[in-house]
Amino acid sequence: MLDIYKVDFGFYIKATDTSSPSEVPMHVEQERIEKAGWKLLVIYAHPGYLYAEDILPNGDRTIWQIEYKIKRLMELRGKMALPMNFDEFMKTNVYHAGEGFPERWKKHGGITLTNDTMTVAGYLCKRAVINYSPDAVRPGDTKQETTVWYCPELPRFYLPSFEYLQKIPGMALLVYSDRGYGEIKGMIAKSVVKLEKPVSFYQLPEGTFIMYPPKIK
Repeated sequence: MLDIYKVDFGFYIKATDTSSPSEVPMHVEQERIEKAGWKLLVIYAHPGYLYAEDILPNGDRTIWQIEYKIKRLMELRGKMALPMNFDEFMKTNVYHAGEGFPERWKKHGGITLTNDTMTVAGYLCKRAVINYSPDAVRPGDTKQETTVWYCPELPRFYLPSFEYLQKIPGMALLVYSDRGYGEIKGMIAKSVVKLEKPVSFYQLPEGTFIMYPPKIK
């Protein structure tokens, strides 16, 4: 049996500049999201495995099964599984100080690990900040900064939509981005539950048809 952690993430949104008028105040939008019970992500995390459900407000979801050690990445679609290129879809452009970055990548981010602490979902977390290069800032934004509150005692996880989390030394429980226009958006862990599951939990269900993977150009 494996010790794993089920984490339910919800949307996180708040204003950073209260002087800027908005059609919907951020605290009202946050309350609406929480009342609706929308989930952003549900994960079942283990140091060697991950089962994750990306969930949209309309109920559509993308399911990922990952085995980190052998770099197996599967996208599940009902009874079908699509093998994905792990190195391509998990490639990240964020780096710790001293790592450097490939010269061909102008769009990169630098990670700063701080000693700041905060409790999220009952776990003591530390703060990491990713500041992206000017080339990575989208038109209309003044900056791109991502903050990650992570728990070093819990296993880290990462998946194609959050590939940069592989550089964070613990499980991310609160992640948000500030693009410099008066609000920050992200996800926050609403609950963390420790479970025991057999290794077979991370295997494809019986009868799953494995599709031929697409070519990566």
